Amino acid sequence: MACGHAPGQVLKAPIERHNQFEATGVDLNFAKGSTQLNQYIGDLSNKPNLCIGSLTGKLYALWPFGLQNLELAQALKPISIGVF
Repeated sequence: MACGHAPGQVLKAPIERHNQFEATGVDLNFAKGSTQLNQYIGDLSNKPNLCIGSLTGKLYALWPFGLQNLELAQALKPISIGVF
């Protein structure tokens, strides 16, 4: 756990925020899809913004102590990252 929170809970708010951007088509964090180049290389199946797809289903993220399933917050594969 980092800062007393399970990884799935720490990432829940940013994922929900990203999915709100996907629904509205406006990325307030990084302005994805705001340039012609972004639109050219975007995914035509993503509407209304070609550069923002929703984050759904089982999501996985590397956490300092291993790979985590965000839905279940179970460690699947411990990793060693050294001492910082």
